[in-house]
Parts: sequence; structure tokens; C-alpha cells
Amino acid sequence: MKRLATTLAAIAALTATSLFAIELPGRYDVTEKLPAGYDRPIEKHGRVEEIAYATPGGEKNAFVYLPYGYDEGDAPYPFFYLMHGGGEDQTCYFVKDGPSPLSNILDRLIDEGKLAPIIVVAPSFYPKERDSVGFAELGALTRNFPEELTRDLMPVVEKKYRSFAGDASDALLKATRDKRGFGGFSMGAETTWNVFLQKQDYFRYFVPISGDSWIIETRGGQTASDKTAEKLAESIAATGHTPDDFAICAITGNQDIAFEPMNGLIEAMTKRDEFRVGENLFYGLMADGKHWHGDVRIYLYTVLPKIWPARSEAE
Repeated sequence: MKRLATTLAAIAALTATSLFAIELPGRYDVTEKLPAGYDRPIEKHGRVEEIAYATPGGEKNAFVYLPYGYDEGDAPYPFFYLMHGGGEDQTCYFVKDGPSPLSNILDRLIDEGKLAPIIVVAPSFYPKERDSVGFAELGALTRNFPEELTRDLMPVVEKKYRSFAGDASDALLKATRDKRGFGGFSMGAETTWNVFLQKQDYFRYFVPISGDSWIIETRGGQTASDKTAEKLAESIAATGHTPDDFAICAITGNQDIAFEPMNGLIEAMTKRDEFRVGENLFYGLMADGKHWHGDVRIYLYTVLPKIWPARSEAE
């Protein structure tokens, strides 16, 4: 117990200066596109590994992106968990033992000194055998995943790879929440809102992309926006936190099928004191953005370097 207390005190000292690295304006237009060839491989590239972990429902897998230079030294890395959308899996982001458009973008951002080296974990809310899973089950899967995330996945992946959480005990995972984010696209955004609702003890940064919260009802950001925003706000105090303890970086396009529900939810959130535009709530909008991974890669290219800039003293 004494050793754990000493470790926690050391981590508290380490993270005390690493509150928000965010440099985004509160509401902003996403106008920058990917430079030509930016999603192609480069010489100094990271790698993607697959990790297995046990859940009460059976074994599952996640893909783990490790940045170039990971095998050199023993420094810890920030972690970003990234969830796919409905009907997809981890391969929409990464390919095991090979490059993908997103891994190439991460490689270039890090190589150019725009993004601090981070570890990105791509899990799935689906069970391993998902043939019988339909649309009606999606809401329950995304609501249940946060418990699987902190109970089953994070202790395994953050113990195996070099996180700030060391041996990845529950106490250390909570103590290092400043070094961790969760995001996702479409139903991955719905998962992100659920992680915010349930697991603020473990995460500081939340990146919902083109998706609202279904905590009240399906497409609740559009049909029950005020009630949904109220539920999100209530979760802050319920988890023992304050508006200073998190940053939500929401982003979408106005041609996206999820624009109306997501925009409705963000508008409702801005009416509440708990959510402060430009302080803990950031909202990016791309004029011609649609519901597809080509735009998701632009959004991640835009947001991730603002959360974890290479020049940050925290990293």
C-alpha cells in the first residue's frame, strides 16, 4: 500500500502540469485538407500489432499502433482509444503487420514534429462472433463497452505497452487519466459519449466524430437534445469531477448524415454551465464533410496534434 501511495504521488507530480494541451478555438471551421500523398507510407513508419484479451463473453482482439522509435528507450506514451462505426471493425483504421491510410498519417504527423508520439488502440464493441448482431443491438453494445474497456482491455494493453500507468492497476489507470483519450466515428462516437458518461475517472480527452448520444433515445441529439445534454452534464458531478477535468473535441461535416443529431446535441450542451465552449468543449465543422472515412482521417489529422502537440512539455 505504501509503494502504491508513493507511485501515485509521483504520477500526480508528473501530471500536475499536463492539463489541457488543446489549442483549438471553441467553434471552428475545418478547412485544411490532407496534403497530397499524406496517407502514403514513409520510411520512418510505426507498426501495428494485434493483442488478445479476455472478456466474460469470450476472447476479443484489438489493434495497437506503435509509433516509430517505440522500441528505443523506455519512455511512456499517451494512449488514444479509437472506435469504429456500425457494421465496421478495426480494419477501417489499421491493418495488422502493414500500413493503412491512418497509420501513414500518424507516421507523417509524428515525423514532421506536429504530433507527439502516441499509442493508438483500435478495439471493437462487437462480440468476436457478430453475425447475428443487428441494428437493434447496437445501442446496448455501445453502452456496455465502457465497462469492458476499463475492466478487460486497458489493464492488458497498458501493461504490455509503455503507458504512464505502469503495471496498469485500476488505481494507476485512474491516476494517469491526463495521458489518455477516447474517440470514435459514428457508432464509435455514440460509444465515446458513453465512455464520457461512465468512465471520466480514466480519460481526460473525448473525440466524438459524426455521432450523437443515444442515452435517452436513438438519435437523441436531435429528438431529445436537452435531456441528453442534461444527462451528460449530470455525469460530471456523479463521477466526482468538475468542468475543468475534461475536454470534448467534437467534429463532423454539414453534409454528414449525423450532422443534425450531433449539431443538436452540441447546441444543447452549450446552454449548460458545465460545458464551456473554447474551454472544455470544442466543435469543428467541415463545410463539405460527409459520413465516410476519408473525412474521418482529415478530422483526426486536425484534432490529434492539438491534443498532443509534439512541443508540449507534458509529453
